[in-house]
Amino acid sequence: MTKRKAPVETTSRKPVSRFKQVVKVNKRESHDPRFSNAHGTLNRWAFKKDYDWLYRMKDTENVQMEAQYKSLRRKGSKTDAEWIEQERLKKQLDRARAEKKMEEREEKEWQMQQQYNESVGRKGGHWFLKKSEKKEIETVQKFKNLQKANKLEDWMAKK
Repeated sequence: MTKRKAPVETTSRKPVSRFKQVVKVNKRESHDPRFSNAHGTLNRWAFKKDYDWLYRMKDTENVQMEAQYKSLRRKGSKTDAEWIEQERLKKQLDRARAEKKMEEREEKEWQMQQQYNESVGRKGGHWFLKKSEKKEIETVQKFKNLQKANKLEDWMAKK
């Protein structure tokens, strides 16, 4: 039983099916050596030592950006372009400050770890601090620094 309105022949205007790969061709996959485990792990301290000139250049650029940002902030009326430039500078400076803070935190953690391993007397294997121990050491250091700067009473008054 055929439908009355059905075509007698099938249409030749069917969409062409996608290309099917019958034989697999060996394609050389490129890989980035920065992210490949085949090239070893990243030694952050060696990297920082090798590219120290780049970090110094970044620091000088940050000082220049800080001066430019301050001059834009002092200026009273701003055009749209100046406002956009000020926002761009602010974002870059915030990013640089965050990177610097992260580096300092990692350096402190590394130093704490070294001191802890020396105090425990571990020569061979490493022993890692728990988060609670790290927090405790950080708070003790924070209070010592506040006490040295004679700001402990002010800080306690705020809390």
